[in-house]
Amino acid sequence: MRTRKQLLDAAAAMLADRAGIGKGTVFRHFATKEDLIAAIVGDLLDDLVAAARARQDVVLLMTGVHQAAAPLRDTEPDLWRRYLGVLFDGLLDATSARPGRT
Repeated sequence: MRTRKQLLDAAAAMLADRAGIGKGTVFRHFATKEDLIAAIVGDLLDDLVAAARARQDVVLLMTGVHQAAAPLRDTEPDLWRRYLGVLFDGLLDATSARPGRT
């Protein structure tokens, strides 16, 4: 657990530095590191869904989400389940929006 906390602390500090804000500012917008990770994951998945819809390419969505989320399967099972939920929602949306599909 100590190593995980150190990694999350380092990631939050790096994110704040790259954004040009203080680490405290990050956590004024996100109550926990897990909330921050979930927001990043959500944005990534939104981008993947939009790309898949624009190209009508469901394989792009599936591949991108799997590559991004696979490491979480063992280390962050709650986030993994969140990924899967968004993945399936995105797949349903993308496939139901395809022309010629009923």
